[in-house]
Amino acid sequence: MSDLKQRFAALADDADQVAVAPAGELRTRADRRARSRAVVATLALAVVVGGTATGGRWLFTAGGPAVPPQPAGSTQVTAPPSNAPEPSLTNGTKPPDTTPPSSGTPVRSDVPDRAFLTLAETRAEEPYTVDTEDQMPELCGARFPSDGAVQSRRTVLANYKGPHTPADNTPDGTVMQTITVYGGGGAQDFIREFQAAVRGCPKKVKGDVTIRPRLLPAPSLGDEAVLVERKVVVDVPPGEFGAGEHVWRTAVVRAGDAVTVLNIQGWEGASIDPAETTTLTRQAAERLANWRR
Repeated sequence: MSDLKQRFAALADDADQVAVAPAGELRTRADRRARSRAVVATLALAVVVGGTATGGRWLFTAGGPAVPPQPAGSTQVTAPPSNAPEPSLTNGTKPPDTTPPSSGTPVRSDVPDRAFLTLAETRAEEPYTVDTEDQMPELCGARFPSDGAVQSRRTVLANYKGPHTPADNTPDGTVMQTITVYGGGGAQDFIREFQAAVRGCPKKVKGDVTIRPRLLPAPSLGDEAVLVERKVVVDVPPGEFGAGEHVWRTAVVRAGDAVTVLNIQGWEGASIDPAETTTLTRQAAERLANWRR
């Protein structure tokens, strides 16, 4: 059994353990959160840059150590660890980003619920707060100097269903939404830095996984917006979990001093439906704009 297959087998085992809980308990918020975390583990295929064995389980990260989700209102954001392994690049150069400066002031997590997507929009699950660290797509080790201007940041996670998906069907995918409020011109700076990071990372290869991010035409949303396609190819024999090509999207929208970032992936690693991505992005942009008015 390949190393990659062993990792996904361990993650699938985690999901199976969640599924055997009594039916009544599965309807509670705690079990919905546990199931979603198991799903996010399988979706780590999108950001596979290494694995760490912990207690017999494989934990994948997007550039830093895995951190258990924290209760709402307690999340703080820190810079990635200085001893993180240097990513291998295919073009021999590193994106023109430096380690973000530290302001020495703890980042607040007081972005209100009304700024985020709601159950009425995700249709499958009410979004809930998760840890904000390392929720950006892995872009060849890029760092964002604008993080030094962050005043408040919060991340929520939810499964979603399209408007035509029956209520008793499995979700169509998972959306992770991060909203950040910046001081000064930090919001505008982040947009420029993010675009540069995507351009500076045309391909990332790690073992059997190749990730190709690319900028798509920007939607006319907010004060400015960025849309990124992430094409992931897993080069393992057909029939193995995760084999083949998968397409996800990341949408970034700025409204004044605030930026929302949506990482949208299909259910259990399937490709996204572009129409559903467009709808979720538009709804998120409207909520952000209404909050910042």
